[in-house]
Amino acid sequence: MILGTTKMANQEAAEIQISELDLLSSMFPYEEEFAVTDQLALAELKYYVENESAEVPSSKVQFLLNIKTEVPNASTVIVIKPLSADSSEL
Repeated sequence: MILGTTKMANQEAAEIQISELDLLSSMFPYEEEFAVTDQLALAELKYYVENESAEVPSSKVQFLLNIKTEVPNASTVIVIKPLSADSSEL
């Protein structure tokens, strides 16, 4: 039963990650602002959520977030952040 509970927790964490990516995508709709760098990793994560028998994805979803500041001559910071979950790092 513990194995099933862990699988459910991992799937819930994966669903949260997809929701967070959807939220970022709606907040930053242009590709130069927000982009998932590995579409295959995202597809694996979505497949994992949609299929109970699927294995935990081996790849990690990463994305770029490029925010332009309102301050003239300010440096642009590019963040590359891999998504991770508390539930055994999916």
